[in-house]
Amino acid sequence: MKTNLFFFVCWILISFSVMGQDNGKKILSIRADEWCPFNCDPKGQLPGYMVEVVKEILEPKGYQIDYQIWNWARAIHDAKLGKIDAIIGAGKEDAEGFFLPKEPQGLTQYSLFGLKESKWRYENEKSLDGVKLGMISNYSYDEGSNDLQKKKHPSLEFVSSEQPLLQLIRLLQSKRIVAFVESNYVLDYFVKTRDIKVKLKNLGQIKPNSQELFLAISPKYPAGKELSEIISEGTESLRKTGKLQRILKKYGLKDWRSK
Repeated sequence: MKTNLFFFVCWILISFSVMGQDNGKKILSIRADEWCPFNCDPKGQLPGYMVEVVKEILEPKGYQIDYQIWNWARAIHDAKLGKIDAIIGAGKEDAEGFFLPKEPQGLTQYSLFGLKESKWRYENEKSLDGVKLGMISNYSYDEGSNDLQKKKHPSLEFVSSEQPLLQLIRLLQSKRIVAFVESNYVLDYFVKTRDIKVKLKNLGQIKPNSQELFLAISPKYPAGKELSEIISEGTESLRKTGKLQRILKKYGLKDWRSK
């Protein structure tokens, strides 16, 4: 009996020693909903430029990237608890308390989008009277959109899924919303790469804006500060060597720091 117990304890210790590793590599679990071109289908040839940047930085250092598509709210929740290691494509407001690289891994701007035939256009908050405006649950956007969320503005209609942009477009087609907030880059990439029949147009911005985007590391990750520094330094290194622009070019983008 004691012998069996001894072997059982040894098995448990060995199991814990290899947990989070595969063939000697450190597995980093990253989750997010699909948000191309920043993070796309993990099984596709173009998994998203931020995913490629992270792999380029960490794989030579012995990390194996486990990137999967999840509901965004679930990804944030589980990262806060330490059930996963990081979320990708996060703004600072998404990831309060997380370890963030000093150097961001992207930049975006947000606008309101609606049907091409729409006569409505955003002028000021008063113009939202009687209008339904689509947003994604637990997303941080630009300052103006975030302010509307904080106020719990009655115009807001929230969606939550692994492909929330597609859900918003369907709500637009069914006339359940008049417009939705989205990254200019994300919508442009979506329209160019998907067979979308509906014609959309830009209906203005709540405020002129830009938002930095990060690989946000769980506050529970043991070496979170060190890892965030590696990501920050690695992003700058890729920029200096030209590798960053080569990755971005595959997605039709330019370095957000270029003038």
